[in-house]
Amino acid sequence: MLQQYPMIENRTGPQTIEFLTKRVVALGAVQVGQFLVDCETYMSVPQLGVQRTVHVLHNSEQPASVFALLESGSKVVPLIADGLFDLLMLKMTNIYTSKKQTKIESKGPRFEIGDFCVKLGSVTMSQNFKGVLVEVSDTPYSSRKEKELPKSDVEESSVRSLFLRICDPRKFPTL
Repeated sequence: MLQQYPMIENRTGPQTIEFLTKRVVALGAVQVGQFLVDCETYMSVPQLGVQRTVHVLHNSEQPASVFALLESGSKVVPLIADGLFDLLMLKMTNIYTSKKQTKIESKGPRFEIGDFCVKLGSVTMSQNFKGVLVEVSDTPYSSRKEKELPKSDVEESSVRSLFLRICDPRKFPTL
C-alpha cells in the first residue's frame, strides 16, 4: 500500500519524515537501511511525428534491473531490462532527449516490523521537495517461516491497519 502523506502545517519534509520515523519506531519497527527510487523521462524528438515518452525507473532494492514505461498515444508498454538499458538510452540521443528538470526521486529510511516493510520517502523533483510517500508492504514469503501459508484477507487487512496506524494524524498526536 503506497500513499502520499499529507503535509502537516509548519513542518518541512525532513521534519515530517522524522515525525513519521518516531511513529514507526514507537510501533516496534527497526530501521534496516535506506531505499531510493528514481524516474527520468525521455521525450521523442519532434521530427518523429507522433510524440513518444519513455519513463526509466531504478529501484535500489532491485539494482540489477531497470524498469521502463514506453508511452505512445494511448498505448503503454511496461519493460524490465538489465542495467544496459541505461546505456541504450544514452546511444539514442538523436531519437530521445532527457528531460532533466523532470527527474523524480523518492528516498528515505526502510523499516521492518514483524512481517511488514515500511518505507518513508522524501520525494524531490530536480532537487525541489514535493512531498512524502509512505509505503507498507508484506515482506517476501521466502523470508517467512510459514512459507506454505497462502496470503489471506487477514494479512491484507493487517497491512491496511498498520498503514493507518502510521499515517492517521489522529493517532499518537503527541509524537
